[in-house]
Amino acid sequence: MSQAARPYTAGRAPIGAEEPSGPVLVAIKGAGDGEAPLRAAQRIAEQQGRELEIVTVLELLPLYALDAGSGPTLTALEEEERAAALAAARTEVRATLGEDAAARVRAVAGQPARTIARLAHEWHAWLIVLGLGAHEARDRIFGRETALQTLRLADRPILMVAPGASGAPEHVVAAVDFSAASVRAVEIASHLAAPGATLTLVHVQPTPDAGRWRPARSAWIANYRRRTDELFHRLQASLTLPPTMHVETVTRIGRPADEVLAVAAERGADLVVSGSRSHGLVARLFVGSVATALLRRAPCSLLISPEPAAAAAHEIERTLTGVTESTARTEWPAIFHAFARRNAGRRATIEVDDPVTGTQLQETGLALLDASYDPGDGRAEIVLGDPAAAPRLLMRAIGGVGAVTLFTGEDGRDRALRIAHGPGQTMVTLID
Repeated sequence: MSQAARPYTAGRAPIGAEEPSGPVLVAIKGAGDGEAPLRAAQRIAEQQGRELEIVTVLELLPLYALDAGSGPTLTALEEEERAAALAAARTEVRATLGEDAAARVRAVAGQPARTIARLAHEWHAWLIVLGLGAHEARDRIFGRETALQTLRLADRPILMVAPGASGAPEHVVAAVDFSAASVRAVEIASHLAAPGATLTLVHVQPTPDAGRWRPARSAWIANYRRRTDELFHRLQASLTLPPTMHVETVTRIGRPADEVLAVAAERGADLVVSGSRSHGLVARLFVGSVATALLRRAPCSLLISPEPAAAAAHEIERTLTGVTESTARTEWPAIFHAFARRNAGRRATIEVDDPVTGTQLQETGLALLDASYDPGDGRAEIVLGDPAAAPRLLMRAIGGVGAVTLFTGEDGRDRALRIAHGPGQTMVTLID
């Protein structure tokens, strides 16, 4: 049987970590067109201080295609094909990156997209790098279509490198719909860009309803633009960008992929960035229409990121909109832990609102010491205290939690935590 790829062990990160410490994984076909993705992957791995893993995936003949009569066995044929694929890939890597890199190549049997996605997940890869291919029919089948299939299956960001691309991107155009996926894509792209690069954030506004009464239509457009400007402001404030990066924002009206590609052409972009929101089997089969259109039409390299884990998605939503609500119990331990970590030591009040007993202010002025949710007994716990007077401690245990809502100010600091339980609620308000 085929040799199984070894699990990646160095610097493993837990599943769901937003900054996995795993490698940069680059997949090549060993057909002489892997120079651009190989060079890009090596540059990124060195820049990020990560290992570089190089794989080539070979699809074996189905069993029914083999003659059951005389001839080599299935195992022999498989090993022969694997050896040939490995030799071709190593030759290409040796010519591009040198002998040391060639020694690290491995050949894995399987369906390419599924195998690449699986390896990236098992190795906790930080990034998948593929060749994008040109626009000819062959490249659409073996380049972009393989990339699209990988995108449908992978839970890692994917960088698809255009033929002839060289060096770090000087101008990045990012499609931003203010979803967690698009924000994550922008953050990753900022790590890949060259020093002094320009980042153009593009939001495409939906076309207003032509049937609206004109004054109402104008008011809707004006309100949408004001909200977009606010979100752009919050987004830029939340990003940790290189100090030399120049950032500009653009708002267009129309079809998202068309407008983003138009801005990319106008700016001479060498990297287009987008998030892809896909949940569940049906959604994966139709990975966002915008991401699909960009993948099939982009004239330059393309970076697409899937939605981050739930806890990170809530953090992004909270930062951008000022409010995020969760009704999923599995998300609450991480939400409470992050709230406590961000706000430990801040003075707070606890207010309980119950339709039977009315509103009760339980405590004011003590510092937040801890906040947690125990999925075992289904209870949330808020602890306030005075660090200078240990005996002065207030612990509020809350059962029957139904929803958790976070409120954040424009400065990015938390303002309150609302815990809904039964017919009432408990509000933890931060007062400094």
